[in-house]
Amino acid sequence: MYEQETEKEKELIVTQTEDAPEKLLQSMWEMDEAVIKNITAAQQRGMQYTRSIFEDGVEVLKENARENRILMESLLEQEPQQVFQSVTGNAVAAQERNIKYAQEVVQSGIEALKSQIESNRTLMHTLAEQTQKQQETLQELTQELMKEYLSFFSTPFSFYQRMWERVQQASSHGA
Repeated sequence: MYEQETEKEKELIVTQTEDAPEKLLQSMWEMDEAVIKNITAAQQRGMQYTRSIFEDGVEVLKENARENRILMESLLEQEPQQVFQSVTGNAVAAQERNIKYAQEVVQSGIEALKSQIESNRTLMHTLAEQTQKQQETLQELTQELMKEYLSFFSTPFSFYQRMWERVQQASSHGA
C-alpha cells in the first residue's frame, strides 16, 4: 500500500514537472506576442501620423498656391490700393491656413502619444501578469523538486523504519 502511494506521488510530481516548462514557454510566448503587437501598433500609428501630416501639408500648399495664382491673375486688373488689400488679404488667409495646419499637426501628435501611452500601459499590465505566472510556475516546480529531493533521501530511512516496525510486530506476535 505504501509503495502504491509513493508511486502515485511520483507520477504526480513527474506530471507537474513536465507541465512546468510548457507553462513557462506559453507565458513567454504570450509576453513576446504582446510586445510584438505593441511595436506593430506603434509603427502603424507612426505611419498614419506621418501620412496624415504629409497629406494635410500638401493640401495646405496646394491651397496656398491656388490662392496665389488667383491673386496674381487679379492683380493686373486692380488699382494700386486694391492690390495692397488683395495681397494683405491673401497673406492673412495663407497664415490662417498654416496656423490651422500647425494646430492639427500638434493635436494629431498629442493624440498619437496618448494612444501610445495607453498601449504601453496595457503592455506593462500584460507583462506583469505573465511575469507573475512565470514566478508561480517556477515556485511550483521548485516545491515539487524539493519534495522529490527530500523523498529521495528519506526513502532509505523509511525502508529501515518499516523493517524495524515489522521486526517489532513479529516479536510482539511471537511473544
